[in-house]
Amino acid sequence: MIESNELKKRLAWAADKERRALAIHYEDDDRAEKFLSLKVEGIKDAPLTICVTCDPSRGGAHVLGRNSIPETDIMSTACAIQNMWLAACAEGLAMGWVSFYKKADIRDILEIPLHIDPIAIISIGYTDEYPKQPILELVNWEKRQTLEHLIFNNKWGGN
Repeated sequence: MIESNELKKRLAWAADKERRALAIHYEDDDRAEKFLSLKVEGIKDAPLTICVTCDPSRGGAHVLGRNSIPETDIMSTACAIQNMWLAACAEGLAMGWVSFYKKADIRDILEIPLHIDPIAIISIGYTDEYPKQPILELVNWEKRQTLEHLIFNNKWGGN
């Protein structure tokens, strides 16, 4: 939980720095301006700012799921974030997930040990209204896909 306004400013700086650096990947299409318009102010302004981390050493060497697939830790963390998102919606709160930053910057700012993964910077606050569509869809960043070409039966590509 990030309560310090100074730390929130530094986290927003780290996200903004990476946002500006990543914009170069979109300079050949109309998405550069859209990408640069993504807001990181929620990190500073939201009543609640959270850095969600994943500790791959928690629980010891033999943790259910992680024994065979080590990435299960990060997947489980992402599922927990999704549950937070659903709970926030149920409570009438808005939740933003900033996922562009250098992990080293976040570790430095929050004094997180090297073996801990900073998975997400989350901002939670109040909103007057929810958009009818996901924001990235509203700004034409990505179109919603149908499930027909994403779900297969019995084998990859099988329908």
